[in-house]
Amino acid sequence: MKINFEKKSIENALQKTIKAVSPKSPLPILSYVLIKSEEDGTVSFSTTDLEFGIKCKVQAKVIESGAVCVPARIITDLVGQIHEDRITLTGGDDKPLEVTTNKARYHMNTRDTDEFPILPQPQDTPLLTMMQGTFREMIRSAIIAVAPPEEQRAALTGVFMQTTANDFVAVSTDGKRLVRARESLEEAPARSLSVIVPQRSLREAANLLGDNELPLNITFSEGQIFLEFDNTFIFSRIIDGKYPNYEVAIPRSSDIRLLVEREKLMNAIKRALIMAKDKETPDLLKIEVGPVGSEEDYQGIIKIMSNSIDVGDADEEVYVKEMEGNTISVAFNGRYILEVLNILNDEFVWLLMNNPVTPVVIKSLEKENYTYLVMPVRIKKREEESMDDDVPVNSYT
Repeated sequence: MKINFEKKSIENALQKTIKAVSPKSPLPILSYVLIKSEEDGTVSFSTTDLEFGIKCKVQAKVIESGAVCVPARIITDLVGQIHEDRITLTGGDDKPLEVTTNKARYHMNTRDTDEFPILPQPQDTPLLTMMQGTFREMIRSAIIAVAPPEEQRAALTGVFMQTTANDFVAVSTDGKRLVRARESLEEAPARSLSVIVPQRSLREAANLLGDNELPLNITFSEGQIFLEFDNTFIFSRIIDGKYPNYEVAIPRSSDIRLLVEREKLMNAIKRALIMAKDKETPDLLKIEVGPVGSEEDYQGIIKIMSNSIDVGDADEEVYVKEMEGNTISVAFNGRYILEVLNILNDEFVWLLMNNPVTPVVIKSLEKENYTYLVMPVRIKKREEESMDDDVPVNSYT
């Protein structure tokens, strides 16, 4: 094998495929990248941990076709430190790989290419096609509410994806919060899709997708989901299990509606969280909503409070642009609200509530079909109400 690359193209391919390399894999070959000349004249770079994999094709000058397996992180680090415009790879057939430039030569140990796992290929035509930026936005929203890997209910450790006749939906929940992102489809999918995709696979895919209108093909076959875009091919296993009926958790109406400036609310929550260091209920905030008297441009006030015996307390007010409904006092995990506000770009967002024991719903003005839900924390009632006596409400899943 002898292939000459533009430095930028080989570096880009390695930076993409390194994301599928597991640093703690029991199989040594899974820490390697397979570099192979293809029949269409391109050169492919492939990595996998058996559950998730990436293949990226680039244009190059193939002087002699062939394939080689080399340590993924070593060649990625080496190429990243080379500052010349072109790089040549020479080797294969169990010989060390030679990496050369105009001024330097490096040799790297290899493994037999037959050891490298065969990456699965979709057996069907693409199920649907959508814009990369749209899918990326759905995933960025959904992954914030996925349960951690140690969660016993495996279904909650991934994102539930489902198609209907006209919509594509991505849902996640860890039992304390929930995200539902829905996008309309220009064309009905070839067939229905209902799968749970691991969080890691989607996070890495979102990092590789562009924020653009270029096409992304999504295919599902034989227990795998496949994403194809920009000469990049990603596959991931799906999670077995039944996803909970998330629809029952989303309120169909709201008695209290608050339109508030996102950035002001976000910054106030950040400051209040500095003081929310209680050991039993970290990140716990309490809000009180009521009408405003003299401010003509605003209809209400949100008072944000936190309290910790060891640190101190916080009390800050944020004006509400529009307000419908009565006053309310509710407690919640401020970190969960903050994560939602961080991924939105709206100037204003809606906070929707009914009472202190039903979910707080955040709605985007720009993304009307995106719903973010946070379960409240129920405060025990004693002679004096204390933030230190808070206990979580039961999960809805």
